[in-house]
Parts: sequence; C-alpha cells; structure tokens
Amino acid sequence: MTFAALLFAYFLLHSLLADRRIKTFLYRWLPRRYYRLAYNAVALLLLWPLAQHFPARPLFERSGWTLLPGGLVGLAGLLILLLALRHYRLAEFAGIDRLGEVQPMAALNTSGLNAVVRHPLYLGLLLCFWGSWLCWPLEGLLALAVVTSLYLPLGIYLEERKLIEDFGEAEFINGEVIIHSPVKKEHNDVTALLHQLLGPYVIKKNLGYVGYEKIMISLSRNDYEPDLCFFKSETSKHFKKGQSLFPAPDLVVEVPSKKTAKIDREIKFEDYQAHQVLEYWIIDPNREIIEQYRLNKSKSTYELILKASDGWIECKAVKRMQSR
Repeated sequence: MTFAALLFAYFLLHSLLADRRIKTFLYRWLPRRYYRLAYNAVALLLLWPLAQHFPARPLFERSGWTLLPGGLVGLAGLLILLLALRHYRLAEFAGIDRLGEVQPMAALNTSGLNAVVRHPLYLGLLLCFWGSWLCWPLEGLLALAVVTSLYLPLGIYLEERKLIEDFGEAEFINGEVIIHSPVKKEHNDVTALLHQLLGPYVIKKNLGYVGYEKIMISLSRNDYEPDLCFFKSETSKHFKKGQSLFPAPDLVVEVPSKKTAKIDREIKFEDYQAHQVLEYWIIDPNREIIEQYRLNKSKSTYELILKASDGWIECKAVKRMQSR
C-alpha cells in the first residue's frame, strides 16, 4: 500500500508541475528556459524513493500461460512508444534545447500515432506495465499497472485542459486531429449575424441553448466544433456548468472555407444525418448562398429544402422561427 500511495502521489505531482498556473508561479524563482529540464530532473530523482519501497514479492510462479501474452502485450507497448517518440524532438522533450534563449511554444503534435491516438505515450507505457507484470508477477509491478490504469483518466483530463489552454479546441475527424486556421471577416460576419438573430430569440422564448464557435459536439466516430448549433430545451436542460462535450444538436450551421468545404459537405453531412440532427445549414459566405437540409419523415436522410441567396427561411428545429 505504501508503494501504491507513493506512486499515485508521484503521478499527481508530475501532472501538477505541468499545470500552467503552477508553472507561472514557479517562474518567479526558476527561469522559464530551465523549467522543462528541472521538471524532468525532479521526476528522475523522485524515482529513488519509489524504488526503495518497491515490493518485489512474487504473487504466483511464472509460466508459459502468462509469459507469452505478457511478452506480446509488452512488445506492443514498446513498439507504440518507439513509434510515438519518432515524432517528438527528444532535445525539446528533455528540455535541453531551451538552455539558450527562450524557445517559442511548440506546435501541437498531430503527426504519426498522435493523429490516431491522443496520448500514444500513455498507451505504450500502460501496455508495457501490464505486460511486465504478466512476465514477472511481482507485487510492485501489479501495483504499478493498477495505479497507472486508475490515475490515467485524471492525468489525461489535466493534460487535455492544459492543451486546450495552449492550443484551443480541435476537431477529431476520421482519426485525424484538425486544427482550424483563423476565420476570414466574411465568415465571422455570417456567424456573428446568425448568433445575434438566433440567440436572443431562443432565450426570450426559452427554447433551449445556442452554441457558438467553440462548442464541441461528440458523436460516435468524430468530434466537431460547428460554427453554430442549437439544442432544444429537452436536451439543454441536462447541461451542467463546466461541461465541454455536448451531444448531437437539433440544428447545425457550418460556414465552409476552401479548406473545410469537402469535410462540411461529405463527412459532417453524413455524420449529422446519421445522428439525426434535424436541420443542417451550409452557408457560402462568398457566394452568399444558404443551403437548408432537413431530415425526411423517416429521419433517415436529408432533403434539400432551400438553396437561395435571398428570401425567407423557416427553421423547424427552432420553434416558429423565420428569418430573411
């Protein structure tokens, strides 16, 4: 139990020292360019008390029944670690590249396994720990695997919060992390106008909740940040303070750019349709054309209701709303 408690404390300290607020506080005494190196040095030094309390008592005798699967799991974890590390700059990872001038913030790593798994290093370590225990069934290795498995959800949450603070939200589409460029004025004009029209109306009529720009909706295979979306009150009444992931809305509006048009018209179109988003609007800010799609009576496919540059549009997703 002592080893498990120390291990959990070690992991928690590791996450807290990576938190932006704690780093900002410690920058008063430790220059920023030395922080990463000091962070890694502390992590290595604290392994010593862990090693001193490591319980090496075997839980059962080794046999082929555990050696083979353990070896395969461990090798899979090692392979994932090696493949993931290929896409990291090891000097930056260790902190030795920052000993000169302060380096600018690195870009979010979305290459290699990071394009498929958000935390490939965690996955690789977890597999290595469980594989090691199956090969060498020691009490300490079991504690290492169990505590790591229990702590990872908290550790990932803390790291996700840090990544969002540093880089903002990103969409996860077909196994690829998509980080969008800043929008152009015409894009912002369209979404701002729609929000000004829809937001006050929904609030006045108490119809639900309007999400704008950075609302992340999580569907079965992909996560999206629609330019604008609307949730009926039956859904929005369950939303809680601090919530960052949301279910499929009733209305989605996308304002495509050249880069996102294919995704908006194909992948997102299919996903919104499959998750029964009642209405989907695609607005071309350059041609000033709106396409309004609505689920058919069987709620299986979208039907094109309107494609126009002027005139009235009636939104069935938002009760009794019409606009021109």
